[in-house]
Amino acid sequence: MASLTQVLLLDLDGTLVDDVLAECRGIEAYYSCFKERLPDCDKHEFAGRWTRASARHWARYSIGELTFQEQRRERIREVMGECLPESIADHLFSVYLKAYEAAWTLYLDAKTFLNRYPTYPKAIVTNGDRTGQRLKVERVGLDALLPFVVTPEDAGGWKPDAAMFLHAAHLFGATPGQCTMLGDDLRKDVIPAMTLGMRAVWINRDGKSLPADITDTIEQVSTLAEVKL
Repeated sequence: MASLTQVLLLDLDGTLVDDVLAECRGIEAYYSCFKERLPDCDKHEFAGRWTRASARHWARYSIGELTFQEQRRERIREVMGECLPESIADHLFSVYLKAYEAAWTLYLDAKTFLNRYPTYPKAIVTNGDRTGQRLKVERVGLDALLPFVVTPEDAGGWKPDAAMFLHAAHLFGATPGQCTMLGDDLRKDVIPAMTLGMRAVWINRDGKSLPADITDTIEQVSTLAEVKL
């Protein structure tokens, strides 16, 4: 394969898709439906409870302690404070899931940016369930622009594991030095890509401050429109 001058690797959630918005919509729908069973917290307290449970059980899934479906059930059991049967937990989660998926939305700059560089080989590099992330890419209309989606199931590791980035690069026969990684997570997207010798750009949409323990020079932008290849 001819040498490539540039391969573009992109995170999905928080970079191309506003997953925070979708999660908020899912939480709101769930609370609205089941608030009578949650008398000990208002909607703001419930949102915090859901977020903490999600982070805890997603971490267990990422290390192989739970399956994808099991982490969903454990989230529901924790937020409801009940040892629910699998079928009931699945039913309750479906209320959140329906609203969450309906709210999947691209950031306004996503397609414009991708269309600006039509000839660049591109792949999504995402920490998520393969089936769910591919469905998300299709639903938001990115499947034609980004047919390659690399997940932990494909690479055998989770970001920040180097396997994720190298697997994506190898899809195009590229070396790390020929790749640019765009992502919203410094520790999972940007720093590991830089360590491999890739150019990495932090998509810092919320204007976060650089953590004090990160002393590397970080290339950052607030929108994809500011990225120049």
